[in-house]
Amino acid sequence: MAHVLIAKLLKRQLLGGDSSSEDEEDCPSNFDDDSQADPIVGDTTFHQIMMYTSIGCAIVTVIVSFFLVWGQMSNYREPRVQKQLIRVILTAPVFAVLCMLGVASYRLTHYVEPLAEFYEVFTLVALFLLFIAYLVPSTQWHTQVAFFSNPKHGGFKFFKKRYIFVMQVVPGRITTTIAALAINVMKCRGSGGSSFDAAQAIISIVNAVQLILAISGIFPFLMKQRATLKLTDPQIMGKLISVKVIVVVQIVVHLVLQILSWTGSLEPTATLSYNDLNLGLSVFLTTILAMITAFLMVPYFRPRQFERKPLADLSGTEYGPSHHFEYEEDGSIKMGGGSVPADVKPKASRFRAILDTINILDVLQGVGRACKLLGHRNGYSLPSHQNGHS
Repeated sequence: MAHVLIAKLLKRQLLGGDSSSEDEEDCPSNFDDDSQADPIVGDTTFHQIMMYTSIGCAIVTVIVSFFLVWGQMSNYREPRVQKQLIRVILTAPVFAVLCMLGVASYRLTHYVEPLAEFYEVFTLVALFLLFIAYLVPSTQWHTQVAFFSNPKHGGFKFFKKRYIFVMQVVPGRITTTIAALAINVMKCRGSGGSSFDAAQAIISIVNAVQLILAISGIFPFLMKQRATLKLTDPQIMGKLISVKVIVVVQIVVHLVLQILSWTGSLEPTATLSYNDLNLGLSVFLTTILAMITAFLMVPYFRPRQFERKPLADLSGTEYGPSHHFEYEEDGSIKMGGGSVPADVKPKASRFRAILDTINILDVLQGVGRACKLLGHRNGYSLPSHQNGHS
C-alpha cells in the first residue's frame, strides 16, 4: 500500500535526518514491559488503556460481523454471490482481532499488520468476483467471458485488462507478505540490521504498485457496469463504500502518524513510550476503524437480501446466450423475448456456506484464468447453434 511505502521511508529516515536509531526503530529491543512508561491515572498506563479499548472494539466488531455472517449463512440461497459477501464482511473482524493482538503485545505488531493488510487481497478479489456474479448468472468461465466480450458490456479487451489487474494482486501480495515477515524476523533477531532496508523499501513499492493496479481494475469495471449492477443490487455502492472506509481512512491515519513521527511530534514522554507511539497507536486506531466499518456494513449487507428476490440462474449448456442478456426494470434478466424465471430457491446449509467461504479455489482459479487471458486476443465466441438463441 502507498502508505506503507511512505511509512517505511519515514521510519528509516530515507527522506532525511539522523539514522543512528534506525535499528531501534525497526525492532525495539525491550519488550519486557510493553508500556515502558509511567501510569497516566493510578496504576493504569496508556498502553493498558489502548489494550482494553482495542479488546472492547474487537469484541464488538466480532459480534456485529458474526450477526451479518450468520444472517447470510442462515439464508444461503445464492452461493456464488453470498460467499463473496461473507468474505467481504469478514474484513472488519480480521483487522480488529489481528490489530488487537498487535496492541496487546508489541512483540506481535510487526507481524500482525502485514497479515491484516494481506486480507485486503481477499477483500478486493471478493468484490470483483461479486460484481461478476451479479452480472452473469452462471459460474461457467466461457459464459462469463462471452458476456463481457459484448461491446455493450465493455468488450473483451476492457474485461481482460481489468481481470488481470485485479488478479495479479494475489500472487504478488503472497510473495511480498512472506518476504516482509521473514525480514522482520531476521531484523528482530539481530541478524540483519540496515542491510535489509533496501529490500523492505522495494517490498513497499511493489505492494503499492500492486494495490494501485488492483484498484484500477475494480473501479473502472464498477463504473462501467454500475447501472446494470444497481438493477440487481441497489445497494451495491453502499457495500463498496462501507468496506473501503477502513482502507482509505487507515491510509490517512498512517500517513499522519508517520509525518508526526518524522517531524518529532511523537517523541516519547514519561507517560507515552516509544512503543506506544510508534507501534501501538497505529494498530489501536485500526481496531476502532474496524468497529466503525462493521457498523457501516449493517444496512448494506442485509441477511434476507435474496429471500424475496432471488437472482436468475442459467442452466443447461456450458455456453450461455450471453449476447442476448437484457435486464427488465425490476432487475430480472431476460434473453431475447423471454424472461428467465427466478423461482424461490431452497436454502443451503450453514455448513455449506462455511465450506464455500473458506474454499479459495475460486480465487486461485481467478489467477489461473488471468494467466489464460494473457494468451487471448479475442473474446470467446458462442457455438453456432446458440447464436440465434432467444
